[in-house]
Amino acid sequence: MKTGQVKSLLVAACAFGLLLAGCMTSAEPKFPLSTALPLMGDGGRFVLYERDDDGRFDRKETVTISRTPDGRYSVPDPDENVAFTLHRVGAYIVVQSRLEKAKIYDYSFARLSGKEIHRLRLDWEAQDRGRLEALGVTDIDRFGGKIDGVTDMQAFVAALKFGDVEQKLVPE
Repeated sequence: MKTGQVKSLLVAACAFGLLLAGCMTSAEPKFPLSTALPLMGDGGRFVLYERDDDGRFDRKETVTISRTPDGRYSVPDPDENVAFTLHRVGAYIVVQSRLEKAKIYDYSFARLSGKEIHRLRLDWEAQDRGRLEALGVTDIDRFGGKIDGVTDMQAFVAALKFGDVEQKLVPE
């Protein structure tokens, strides 16, 4: 796959919603399946809400999420086979998604609020790029970066500057 195609797929994935919106990638998973949390139970129907310009949450769509026998979650999508896991790092939940077409892993960050999962915005202009590079992040641009070189995920997540909740996923 050409670099432009991967970038297009990443931009599309970033626009998809809660589970694919991290825009930080790695070639191999940064978290083993053994550390995945069953925060969504056996899956089910969830409603995706996005924050609008006025700060209110607008209902966007209902998504059916399934739990696979190996403990991953999956989202049916005609264009992409998506499987993801949820991992706790400090006060945050890291969503690790496998994008089959691009053959990469994508990461987004969330917090729990009761049974809701709130995806946090990462403002790449506000990040300390020097600190992130020192932690192993490469190819940082306005869309994200590659975290293949990150060896301390705890320090990496602690170094990130999060903005407001962008989206939330609520059990139906």
